[in-house]
Amino acid sequence: MKHKSKVVACLNCRRAKTRCEMVSEDGCHRCRVLRISCSRSTNAVRTSQKSKSQSVEEISVELDMLLQSFLFVPPESEELYDSGSILDIEALPVRIQDWFQSYNRGNWSCDGEGEELQAETPKPDWYTPLAYIRTLFPSATRKTDFSGTSVAAPMPVEDILSREQISLLLDSFVRRHGPWLGFKASIHHPLLSLVCCAVVASCDRQACTLPSATYEKLRATTIHTINILLANPGSFPASEALQALLITALWPAGLLSTPRALIRCAIELARVQGLEEVFEAEHSMNEKACLWVSLINADIITSVESRTPPLLDANHHGLFSPPATSIMPADINVGQDERLKLLLAVSFLTARALKVMPPPNDVAGVDWWYKERREVMRDWKDLERVIDGLTALVSDPNERTPFCTLNMLARSCHLMVYHDVLYIARKIYELNPHPDPNYPYWVLHVQNKHFSAITIGWMKDSRALSEEILINSAELDTGVLLAAPEYVFLHLGYVATHVLGMQLQFMSTLNAVPAGLGLELMDKMVEKLQNDIQDHPARKCSHFISGLLTLWRQRKVLMQRS
Repeated sequence: MKHKSKVVACLNCRRAKTRCEMVSEDGCHRCRVLRISCSRSTNAVRTSQKSKSQSVEEISVELDMLLQSFLFVPPESEELYDSGSILDIEALPVRIQDWFQSYNRGNWSCDGEGEELQAETPKPDWYTPLAYIRTLFPSATRKTDFSGTSVAAPMPVEDILSREQISLLLDSFVRRHGPWLGFKASIHHPLLSLVCCAVVASCDRQACTLPSATYEKLRATTIHTINILLANPGSFPASEALQALLITALWPAGLLSTPRALIRCAIELARVQGLEEVFEAEHSMNEKACLWVSLINADIITSVESRTPPLLDANHHGLFSPPATSIMPADINVGQDERLKLLLAVSFLTARALKVMPPPNDVAGVDWWYKERREVMRDWKDLERVIDGLTALVSDPNERTPFCTLNMLARSCHLMVYHDVLYIARKIYELNPHPDPNYPYWVLHVQNKHFSAITIGWMKDSRALSEEILINSAELDTGVLLAAPEYVFLHLGYVATHVLGMQLQFMSTLNAVPAGLGLELMDKMVEKLQNDIQDHPARKCSHFISGLLTLWRQRKVLMQRS
């Protein structure tokens, strides 16, 4: 009895239903041309003998699950794929870095004799995306010198500005910067008047028509005063000094560039005042408690950038830990306390999520990590539901804007958690006995099939969430958005990077452009963030997102062989 001959072909050729011709031990002809891993190569055969892989049918079923919720539009030009080259996922961050180093010449130094450029930007580290994006932002045109701090008494703001100018700047601070604060600043105190006027002058030139010489004098006086405060915190009233440090840490544009040092000094002043002792876990908080919670929030949010532990002890953060439904207010129109508690929940949940790492080479530890991540994601859903409900129910337009800003920040922190779990899931895959870093569908080969489905769901949700953030930002009043603290623009730059990264990843692995409005929303944000103020973080963010869009327009270069 004759047996039917078995056709031998690699997995890629079987999937494409094409001829599979072996030309060397490295794989078949088609896989070598496409520069993808071939299952018939000598290395792949040895690997398959040691560890059983999924069948073609299993991979096809899981791939269908991955794609069933995505709609694709044809690429603009078929010429993008004439070379048959596929861009490796892991190469994307490096190529993005290389391109930005040539785009943003502020981070480069040029040899006078030749055309060779030498990079000064550090190696990309997407484990800390906010810190790395800061290095890709255009460099500041002004450099603050902290050496030689004088101990002379600072000049009062009345000696620099007229009463009308001071009143105009302080009113602008309350109206535009106030929604981003969680406490009522004592703006008429001499120290805070100086700081608030300097912040508005550096962020809002429409409200401030100061001559250039006057602005430089105001800026220099503010820097000098803050340096005196850092050197001798007891030289000013403790409460006003604490508020001044916190405001300067949130809006360092054109003033200072070390928010962590400012927050550290503010924490010392807060402990001298005993703020942590008067902090009450109730819906109605006094002014000192509001200031203490605002300090905790600033501490956590700024520590997230570099993934460093918060300066304050963690047990202070657990008072309003999830579930967020426990902080639903009794009176919807009492807004500031609820915003503070919700922001504290956002900060706490972000810090808690980013500090949990799976034990290396421990299957049980990986199981625990995935379970913990799923619980965190459920907490985020509950928290966002509460914030959305409060935003919809607030009747006062002036109170609605702060909830909208809180909504945007909460979703951005949520996206950072998605980024973190996807980043670590990739690292878990690389710890497998025989990982293939060039395999485009690596997510299907995470150790546990159940975890693969979870990771795929995270990828889908993160893409939708990134577009939601851009929509919320585009709907926010331009004046309020431009008055946002510096960290908000780092988050917006990260959101845009995530959108572009997903576009490039789908184009790389599936040769298709995913349908969506992410790129159009990025273009809208470039227009919305544009302003004429040098060193304004919104202007830097606009420049950065514009560079991302230019990178997308030049994507044909990325798809060509090296």
